[in-house]
Amino acid sequence: MAENDKTFENLPRSAVDYINLVIKNMRYRKKTRDEVREELIDHFEVYLKDCAANAEKEQEAQRLISEFGDPKILAVLMRRAKKRCRPLWQKILVRSFATVIVIFAYLLICASWLSMGTPTVRINYAQWLTDQQRQGRDESLNAMPEINKAAELIEKTDGWTAVSDIIRQWPGDMNDAQKTALTDFLRAGDETLNSLNKVLEKPYFWADYNSGGPIIVDANSVLTISPTFAENQMRLLRSYRQIAYVLVTRINWQAYSGNIDRTISDTISLFNFAYHLEGRGLLIEQLVAVAIEGLAHREITTVLAQVDIPAAQLKHLQDELSVTYAKHEFPIDINDEKAFWYALVQQGFTDDGKGNGKMLKAGMHYFVRGWKDGIWNFLTFSYPDRQQALAQVHKMFAEGHQKFETTPWQKTGKSSTTNSANMPFMFKLLIPAYDRISVVAWRAKTQREATLTILACLRFQKEKGKFPDTLDELVKTGYLTKLPADPFSPGPLTYKKTVDGFLLYSWGENLKDDNGQVTRDEKGKPINFADTGDWVFWPVVKN
Repeated sequence: MAENDKTFENLPRSAVDYINLVIKNMRYRKKTRDEVREELIDHFEVYLKDCAANAEKEQEAQRLISEFGDPKILAVLMRRAKKRCRPLWQKILVRSFATVIVIFAYLLICASWLSMGTPTVRINYAQWLTDQQRQGRDESLNAMPEINKAAELIEKTDGWTAVSDIIRQWPGDMNDAQKTALTDFLRAGDETLNSLNKVLEKPYFWADYNSGGPIIVDANSVLTISPTFAENQMRLLRSYRQIAYVLVTRINWQAYSGNIDRTISDTISLFNFAYHLEGRGLLIEQLVAVAIEGLAHREITTVLAQVDIPAAQLKHLQDELSVTYAKHEFPIDINDEKAFWYALVQQGFTDDGKGNGKMLKAGMHYFVRGWKDGIWNFLTFSYPDRQQALAQVHKMFAEGHQKFETTPWQKTGKSSTTNSANMPFMFKLLIPAYDRISVVAWRAKTQREATLTILACLRFQKEKGKFPDTLDELVKTGYLTKLPADPFSPGPLTYKKTVDGFLLYSWGENLKDDNGQVTRDEKGKPINFADTGDWVFWPVVKN
């Protein structure tokens, strides 16, 4: 406000300068400064109202100014006084706004901490995963390219559409039209199937994950899920399933037609196919292999129940399966899954060159224990470092291996040693999954024991004229090298000689002997590998 304004008309020059100096140093809202100006003017005017001469007014104004003191200090005091005198709602609003600003600024600092630094990509884990499987072998030994090619040829074979719905049906249950369609298809695809049998004799199978692979791809040397993951997965699973079922179809037809040698050959090929996928690579691939092996076991029992196979050929099949089983004593191995977690650590942490580093934004999703801990870590900068994350990965896989090395029966009555409270959230999801997958793997092991036992029993009957009284008799006479273990009971598979043959079963997932009774659904259909009832392998349970 100018000094010649009418509000200053009754004040001496010194008072006007002092008031203007105070207002200038207040540094506050204009409305409040105007209020303070008016108050100071009123104060001076009241104080000088009895002064008649200008000299006297100047003298008294100087005295009052000296009492007020330094204009800067007075400005600060006036500003504080005005703040204290604000309405409560204004105080709350201002302080709330200030608090929000402080919190927002702190959150920005917290977020920026996760963005400080960059990962150092030293290892291409897609290539690492490929090398784990290839192990320096020549590409000519790899069965995978030709297996995939065979799957494409089968789908293009004349008559595939006509038989795709009946490929698992036993030929004796087909009508004439279906039998004709099946024989036409098998005749058209005979060359492809024969070639597939030879391919499956190759000793190795591996995927090149670095160039896309069947399940994952490499992007900037970091393992990531492909955008077409679901599509690629379904395509591959469909191809593998298709190959398995076509082999089953030819096995059934050859057995039905009395061509036992071809039946045995194709059966061995089916097991070789499962073997190629087992014990290596990603879990999803190995689970597909276990499913194919399970299909092969069911196919053997179906054929054995339908066709009379000579003892010599039963022995040949038993010997071949023993060799195949020995290639992978356990059908599932989780070691290659480490590639994912090593890649996540590499991408989610900085690397100080000494084996350690701080967490980055990409690592937070995988190495915090839950949303509550995640918030606490975020606000207190208390994230695990690179070494701690790797230690958690190694601990998770050690516990996972323990689950696969311990049979379901051995776990009975034992409390889990897993302390999930201190595990990252993603690990808490995986450990129960490993529990379930281990049951699937032990089930596959049980099927192997049962299949070898069934073949031995049938051989024994053909050569001795009767079924063995006990499983010990099979071992003593050399038909089995050892008693068939039942991972779901404290002893071997349960064997009972019957009037018509024999009964062979596992106690199953409920870990108790139900006297060979299977679980059935509401329509009376048997449920394969239910979590209740026994798992009966022989005789073949009919609907």
